[in-house]
Amino acid sequence: MSVTGGPPHPLTSADFKRQCTRPDWSPDGKTIAFRAGRGKYFLNDQPGAIWLLTLATGAMRPLTDDQRYDDYYSHWSSDGRWIYISRNDIHGTHQWDIWRIDLQGTEERITTHPTYDVYGVPSPDGKFVSFNSDRAGTRNVWIIDLSKGEKEATQFTISGGRGAMWSPDGQWIAFHPPPSVVNGPIYIKRVSGGPAIQVTECTGDNFEAHPHWSPDGKYILFDEVDQNPKRASRGHLKIVDVSKIVGR
Repeated sequence: MSVTGGPPHPLTSADFKRQCTRPDWSPDGKTIAFRAGRGKYFLNDQPGAIWLLTLATGAMRPLTDDQRYDDYYSHWSSDGRWIYISRNDIHGTHQWDIWRIDLQGTEERITTHPTYDVYGVPSPDGKFVSFNSDRAGTRNVWIIDLSKGEKEATQFTISGGRGAMWSPDGQWIAFHPPPSVVNGPIYIKRVSGGPAIQVTECTGDNFEAHPHWSPDGKYILFDEVDQNPKRASRGHLKIVDVSKIVGR
């Protein structure tokens, strides 16, 4: 749908019998990478693959194979060369790790730690990748310098974090609390260090998640879900202005 409002329209056809989630635009705006699960419903433990949709033609093709792996959370590198994904070896260790794949299908594994590593997002300059991991006992955001490798991965958040997204200038990371926290706002933190800064007011039974920066780095788009079990779950898209904070 248009950012100015109006009705949404589907990008995948009704006869495509897969559950399509987690879309991510290519840097040139011509292609969308998304997860297509074999199951009919979300989170039913059915494997999924990463697919590519060409917006000009509507053509779709699978980039990965869901017969061996369950692939999730696709994120493009800023040069459009790589797509970073979360992968579960469903016929082996059942271990989630971060991988990256180019458009010809060449694959590189980024993490090998025997823990839950997901949501790999490359920095704008392509030198680092952030991801969620419980390798320190609790779910936090970690960062890998790709020139040094996984052995020198550093823990970015201390009190819990996931869903990290880099600001366009690579100076900040936005994230939200771990799944154990029902009521959680959006935070931002400087990549160079410093405190986590709360930028949204999360009240009641709401849970705020999946922050994404505007191209100018002044706003953060996120979703807010009412998780009160006595009410029907409702989700909304919201925007918060962070220009005064990041402009300091």
